[in-house]
Amino acid sequence: MAFTPKNAQLISSTQANQSDITHKLQPTFKERFIQNLKVAPKQVLLEPLIGAGKGVLSSISGASQLGQKGLQTITGIQAPISRLPEKFILMLVGGTEGDISFYKKIVDESGLKDRVIFAGFVKNTEVPAYLGASSALIAPFPKNDHYEFYMSPMKIFEYMSSRRPIITTNLNSIKEVLGENSAIYTESGDVDSMVNGLLKIDNNPDFAKEISENARKEIEEHSWDKRAERLIKFLSSSYIRDKFKISLFLLLIFLSVFSIYAIGPQVVGDSVSYVDAILVLETGIEPSGFTPYRIVTTYLGLQSVRAIDILVDNILLSWLVQNSLLYIIMGMFFYSLLRRIIGHSKTAFFGTLFLVTNYAVVVFGLSYLMDMGGWAFYVASLYYSYRYLETKETKWLWISSVLVGIGGLFKEYAFLAYVVIFGLIIFIYWKDWSNMIKKMFITGLLSFTPMLVLNLHIFSVYHYTYIDWFFNQPIYVYNSRILEYIKSFGSLYNFGWFLFLGGAYIFFKRTKEVFQDKNLDKNTIFIWLVLLSSTVVFVWPIVTRVLFITMPAVVIVSSLYIKKIHSKLIFLFPIFVLYVLSTYLMDAFILDFVNLPF
Repeated sequence: MAFTPKNAQLISSTQANQSDITHKLQPTFKERFIQNLKVAPKQVLLEPLIGAGKGVLSSISGASQLGQKGLQTITGIQAPISRLPEKFILMLVGGTEGDISFYKKIVDESGLKDRVIFAGFVKNTEVPAYLGASSALIAPFPKNDHYEFYMSPMKIFEYMSSRRPIITTNLNSIKEVLGENSAIYTESGDVDSMVNGLLKIDNNPDFAKEISENARKEIEEHSWDKRAERLIKFLSSSYIRDKFKISLFLLLIFLSVFSIYAIGPQVVGDSVSYVDAILVLETGIEPSGFTPYRIVTTYLGLQSVRAIDILVDNILLSWLVQNSLLYIIMGMFFYSLLRRIIGHSKTAFFGTLFLVTNYAVVVFGLSYLMDMGGWAFYVASLYYSYRYLETKETKWLWISSVLVGIGGLFKEYAFLAYVVIFGLIIFIYWKDWSNMIKKMFITGLLSFTPMLVLNLHIFSVYHYTYIDWFFNQPIYVYNSRILEYIKSFGSLYNFGWFLFLGGAYIFFKRTKEVFQDKNLDKNTIFIWLVLLSSTVVFVWPIVTRVLFITMPAVVIVSSLYIKKIHSKLIFLFPIFVLYVLSTYLMDAFILDFVNLPF
């Protein structure tokens, strides 16, 4: 353990004397402190324990809640201190005797007893001395709604005033205070990125000084007057977020009714085969030449229409009611997903509008077809998969898998969400094979067992399965698949592609940074998985409504650019107007006008 006169100045700069500091430290550290010229160690990481109004910088109400604020990330068996050179010592300041006992047990089990110091409770007036005696300050908050959107990070304010480099969790609530260039940000629970951050500080003193000074400058903008202003803004933004959500809900109701009235869906094309399937389920009578492929591919959607019809007593109206409800559900889930990924309510609102006013959703989703069910459950599953990536709480993984299983009985699109689930399991449990296999097995059961049971039932009744349908589909021959894709995707997203190009540039730039810094960003990984899940459509026939399953990924990427220009909505408004007009005029005017003879 090295001690230097340089760090002795850290103590004097806080106007602290030996007794002010040492009488609060554990005997081991106190002994080293005194024996080495009465100076602070070169590497001390400071983090308060959590206690209910009794700790220095934070509080706890009981030992069962300690792990909720991320302390187990730095004290558990995979603690970053165990991966750092021995000159690093972790000092935990604050907490009651019960708190200290709880964490000492974790530290002892991790074999880090000699490298972790428990300073215990200290007075508020002594906190600056401990901050000044540290070479880095860490704040490993968990990732959830409270900390992401509603927390007021008082601990961070103390850190910023100390002119010491800060390592903390990548949360909107913290970045709102610290900014982009005043700290090293890590993902919640990501030990590797925390270790890399600490080493970066140790190996680059100029960088450490730069972010420390940046943080100090930022804190000057957070006086009590400024803090009051920020609190008012925060409360206002909370209201605005709620207003966006309520506004979106009401707008989706309006759009569903308006779209059905404006487009005027008809029972033509594929709709006829769905009507036949509903009648077979209703009467048990199979018309001549009937094939139950609609029953095996959209069973739950058909039965849902029948259930609604008990109340409505009009099978076609029941059908539109079902698709309208699924349309609203898809829009609300997508807004919630986008808000979490982008971290900006206004951007999530406008991004969702591009999805719910999409040509395929309006023309095919709100009609006498079953695609809307597959799309809605696909988006809902993505939302809960992202919640799992955020929190690592297994319940979200199970919910996401169940939604895949249920949605697959509405339409096969929902099964594509399992690609994201599968990818996340690999990403999170890459070095834990037993957990990886277990999670894959359980999620696979939840996602595919309903379809397996349905196929067994359909086979017992109709002697037909999904396999029969899959191998007896018509073969489509195209003069040029590339031209077909251009026409289909052109009508599908039309003017929105300008936003996608801007978002793609930002997204690929972030991807490049991930590879350069070797610091995996969860949002980048998630977006890539969503993109991957939708690429399956390229082996299917080139049908516009089939290709819509790529649109959630396309809109997410586009929203990266929407966020960049959100303060200049005047540039976004013309694009959105042209986009919506294209949607509602596509079939009536645009397709006939631009239709190419190939």
